Amino acid sequence: MKTDSPAPELSRERGLGSALRWISALMLISGLLLCAGSLPLESSLRRLSSLIDDAGPWGPILYGLTYAIATVAMVPGSILTFFAGVSFGLGVGTLTVSIASTAGAALSFLAARRLARNRVSRLLEQRPYLTAIDKALEQGGWKTVALMRLSPAIPFNLQNYLWGLTPVRFLTYTLASWIAMLPGTFLYVYLGYISREAAGAATGEEPLQAARWILQGAGLLATVIATIYVTRLARGQLASLGKFDRPSTPARGIDLKTILLAAAGALILVCGLLSRFQPNLLREAVVDLLGPPRAELTESYSANRGESVVDHSLLDSVLRTHVDPEGWVDYPALAANSGDLDRYIENLGGQELDRLGRDERLALLINAYNAFTLRLVLDHHGRIDSILDIPEEIRWEDPRWKIGGESLSLDEIEHDQIRNHFREARIHFALVCAAAGCPPLRQEAYTGAKLEAQLEEQARLVHSKETWLRFDHQEGLLELSPIYEWYYTDFEAISGSVQAHAARYHAALHQAAGSGRAITVRYLDYPWHWELNGKAKKRPR
Repeated sequence: MKTDSPAPELSRERGLGSALRWISALMLISGLLLCAGSLPLESSLRRLSSLIDDAGPWGPILYGLTYAIATVAMVPGSILTFFAGVSFGLGVGTLTVSIASTAGAALSFLAARRLARNRVSRLLEQRPYLTAIDKALEQGGWKTVALMRLSPAIPFNLQNYLWGLTPVRFLTYTLASWIAMLPGTFLYVYLGYISREAAGAATGEEPLQAARWILQGAGLLATVIATIYVTRLARGQLASLGKFDRPSTPARGIDLKTILLAAAGALILVCGLLSRFQPNLLREAVVDLLGPPRAELTESYSANRGESVVDHSLLDSVLRTHVDPEGWVDYPALAANSGDLDRYIENLGGQELDRLGRDERLALLINAYNAFTLRLVLDHHGRIDSILDIPEEIRWEDPRWKIGGESLSLDEIEHDQIRNHFREARIHFALVCAAAGCPPLRQEAYTGAKLEAQLEEQARLVHSKETWLRFDHQEGLLELSPIYEWYYTDFEAISGSVQAHAARYHAALHQAAGSGRAITVRYLDYPWHWELNGKAKKRPR
């Protein structure tokens, strides 16, 4: 009897649909991997950590949701796990990451199984050896999943999708993954935790590297065991392949889901290629999302001297007495003798800003920001280790500070009053945020008469410090403070690029840039967590 066969046109459509789905999946995975490799993860996570700190008890939930989404998007998980230890400590950090990573792994597994498992099964029916491996994975069950979870041969996020293409049961996969991932989760969270306790992530770099070697060694052993185990199971399956014949399911043609998958794959791949060949585009998009707002940097005030000159002598007295030549603040002494600081802050509320010229007004705003920051730290003196320990609503967003009869927050002073009204990027070298990564405080107040000279001197001072700029001429590597990354639009507006602006204040960098040398720009860690109570030898600026 003659059997019916699909029309040639239908067969071609099914073949095209199958090929398109596979190509789309490859584009999607490739694009996600390229994007993940170009993301400014560390600086973005520092910003995210600040937001989560402000969320209070909702912080772990917010971080967990972010972690799960990042897992599905194939963003590398080790640094996310490390920062959980920094943000939440050992217990909460481990619990948060364990739940979130398992949830993300489960979602990735379900996505792969829903989109591609049936097609994989049909293809394997025509390839006996691969069918045997497929059956071996199913027979191995939780043991194979656990061993491969310890293996570095296949990245964690990629495994999530690959297991969805196998016949391993969802519950088996999820439980085995959760248990097998716990040791690595605990280790990375612990490294973040001890780094926080040591007051700076840099101190955790050596144990982090050692831990990675330990995990790599255990993983390589697990890889060998898993390979031998699956191979033996596959040999047994090859001897009895006839037992596993499955009825074939008609392949789909080019339907709406296939078209949507192809469009998503193409879009993600384009984004990935852009991030690879134009890495600043993706970095800037993430910084714009998580970083400070953009500003106009336009001159709004007359360059004339104005009708009034502000007296900053009280602040001068505070800075001369309580700030050392390196810019470090003696907070205990200032807390015991804060009269001049408080009187200066009170005087700021009565200033008539409309009577001030351009330089007088900018000098007043810079001084006000720094004085208010000192007062903010003193209000919490002895109870905090970092300015980040102060809740956001009473830290940078609290409109408690009075200038000229108007109540403003620190954020409003910086972004609205200064950045949107002055074409001046050097203010980022003068505004102080009570952290070691901030610019050093001067031992004098800024004044309208000396503002240009003071800002230029301050710019050269900060660029002489390794917390701001490191340049390896031989390697062509420029490492900058993340302030350059956060406010890159300000520096580009003045100098055309971040590198060009830094070169203004660094002779070797200026010479290398002038010679046409290719220079790679990277960003340093920002040391937020330093003691503020005066017990440390060096205290935050």
